[in-house]
Amino acid sequence: MLQRLREAGLLWSTLATIVAFAILVSLGAWQWKRMHWKRGLLDRLEAAAAAAPVALERAVKAAADTPLGFSEALQYRRVEVHGTFDHANEFHVWAPARRGPAWQVVTPLSLAERVANPKGAPARFTHVMVIRGIVPEARKSPQSRAGGQASDLLAFAGRIRLDAPNPSAPDPNVVKNQWYTRDLARMTAEVARAGRAAASETAFAPFFIEAADRTGPQGAPEPDLAKLTLSNRHFEYALTWWGLAATLIGVYVAFAATRLRGNR
Repeated sequence: MLQRLREAGLLWSTLATIVAFAILVSLGAWQWKRMHWKRGLLDRLEAAAAAAPVALERAVKAAADTPLGFSEALQYRRVEVHGTFDHANEFHVWAPARRGPAWQVVTPLSLAERVANPKGAPARFTHVMVIRGIVPEARKSPQSRAGGQASDLLAFAGRIRLDAPNPSAPDPNVVKNQWYTRDLARMTAEVARAGRAAASETAFAPFFIEAADRTGPQGAPEPDLAKLTLSNRHFEYALTWWGLAATLIGVYVAFAATRLRGNR
């Protein structure tokens, strides 16, 4: 068999085809495994988003006790929080809506009770950034919606969102309070830089909370809990790799048949 392949000039092309075929099949198998992993992740996130809310400290502690990563176990977990908003440090994140230009309002919440941090320093979280909801361009200024800026102690439910800033987003215009991605590190640094909160007494939780209900009277930002949008196209990717493997074999068979007939 090897001698015949050598005589037809097919030995190296056969070896190359075998290697390429193995790689393509392996890539398809990897995407197949990724598909099942993503389905499991989506099921877990959907279950977390649909579960009854629990106290924030309880959710944080439970996340530290699971075999999953701390952050992964918290993602989309529904929680109850109590605290007072720090409206002086409100952030506006560009979030155009169907009705036109709009902004997402993100506000620090001073927690009524400090939440123990099971992951080390700081020992306790004193604040958390809350995604309150959306306001149209005309009501971007807090003065235009003063009635919705609750100053008393609030209790509301929301879901935890991890910090995932968009690296391709433009830099924020801090002076005009125009942000183009939620960036927890930069936002908390800006709070500290502004000097309105004592750094030694302020420790932000490493995540956002997306409010499920209006966090204030009439005029408060409207909550906008978007559906889970994690893409799961790994089945298509697997078929693509396996399709390329099948095509490779077809091309090789046609090429080899031509060479073998010509070598007779």
